[in-house]
Amino acid sequence: MAKPEMQGRSLRIWGADHRQDYDLLIWLDGDEVRRVDDLRATLLIRGQEKRNIASLMRTRRCLVVIDDPQTQLEVSKLAALCGPGSHVLVTIRELQPNVYAMPPMSAAEGRTILDADVADPCPQHVFDKVWATVGGHPLSLALMNGAVRDGAPWRDIQDDCTAVGQFPDRSQRLADRLLLRQRDLVQDPLAVFEWAGQPDCDAGFLRFAVQPVGLRNLHTHALTAADRDAVVRLHDVVFSSLSSLDWWTPAARTQLSDKLDPYLSAASETNDLSLWSAAGSFRKQLESLLAAGDLRPAFLLALLMAWTPEEVDPGPLGDPVARAAELAATGGPVAGVEFRLLIETVEQLYLRAKAQGKATVTAFVDASLPMFDSLEALPGLTPRQTAEIHHHRGKVYRWLHRDEDARREFETVMTGPFPLDATRLQLICLYKWTKDFAAAARLGEEVLTAAEDTGVVSPSVLLAVIQDLPWRDVSVRTQLL
Repeated sequence: MAKPEMQGRSLRIWGADHRQDYDLLIWLDGDEVRRVDDLRATLLIRGQEKRNIASLMRTRRCLVVIDDPQTQLEVSKLAALCGPGSHVLVTIRELQPNVYAMPPMSAAEGRTILDADVADPCPQHVFDKVWATVGGHPLSLALMNGAVRDGAPWRDIQDDCTAVGQFPDRSQRLADRLLLRQRDLVQDPLAVFEWAGQPDCDAGFLRFAVQPVGLRNLHTHALTAADRDAVVRLHDVVFSSLSSLDWWTPAARTQLSDKLDPYLSAASETNDLSLWSAAGSFRKQLESLLAAGDLRPAFLLALLMAWTPEEVDPGPLGDPVARAAELAATGGPVAGVEFRLLIETVEQLYLRAKAQGKATVTAFVDASLPMFDSLEALPGLTPRQTAEIHHHRGKVYRWLHRDEDARREFETVMTGPFPLDATRLQLICLYKWTKDFAAAARLGEEVLTAAEDTGVVSPSVLLAVIQDLPWRDVSVRTQLL
């Protein structure tokens, strides 16, 4: 079932209120879903494999939100994908036929925005001028409210409205003037959007770059629009104003690139979506840095998270096997981000070769095995890194159809000091292939229980486990449902 347009923040609140009605809440960017059939093989939360969301919608109660698709999706086809208890909500930013349009704001509602938290309400003659200039445009009213809360007198607001009154793009010109009044408070956070060249920004990096106070200033002064929790989005007219301001310098842009490096490196050590989120958000900027010759491992790793296998550029990645051998020969420790880059490079180059149907795939995979021996020889490995070596070597064995070797590697991880949920997923697939359904159900129960009790399971792994469990087997359904 497709639902009409809703404001982003209201939609999230609605989803939270109805969380108990669904097994899964799935939010997809509009550029991920260009046609309904994309739901049958969408790269969901960068699980590194294409996941059949349509299958989940038939077998589990899912709320799927498709945020601002770039092409019109057929409602009947979306409805046909929904099993019992599943629903689809589609949000759009531009009015189209047969969608729910937000009603216009009344003058009383506009005055409520304009007078919020100010000592002296807007005089009637000023309000009349404001209303004649921008009408019920919520952003313009909120920007004026912010300027007054920062100390601007109402007569200045009246002057601003008079100055832009003769222009056809009054809201844009007004935003330009009001931002100049707030420069000291909003310049630094707005610089991140100007540097990225886009109106949306990963919330984690923005908080890291400008501190929580900078993020609060954007929200307090009504410069942001509702979006996903992991994204901060500027209102379109605010972003359009950035190009007309002379606040930006090459040195400041370089500083932001230098801040992105440690942020991505730290994100690569976490078990959440922070690396994937930042990689997707700053893909365009990362590709620009790469084109300029900036090959920092954190940037390359993030691009591997953002690229599909078909898009991977092998040139800047180099030879991971040779690089690992070089690191082992030096006898020194390796940075965590480079360790992960080497492993991800092998995986993505394999997926790239497989997608291209190259006959050399098996030879490439076989030649990559010595890399794990080199990594194993590095000093100072953490228990997690040791587990990841066994896990990814096991995946290579699976690619080579050496299932017994793969099983040995995966079970080494599970009996070691740092068992991985991703390894549980691999074993579930392996057990299902060998029809050891009881073992698959046991591991699936461990993942589902951990996700419910602690919330530390990666969403990509959780959804993959739900999809890959052998639900057709009666004993699995009995144990898990």
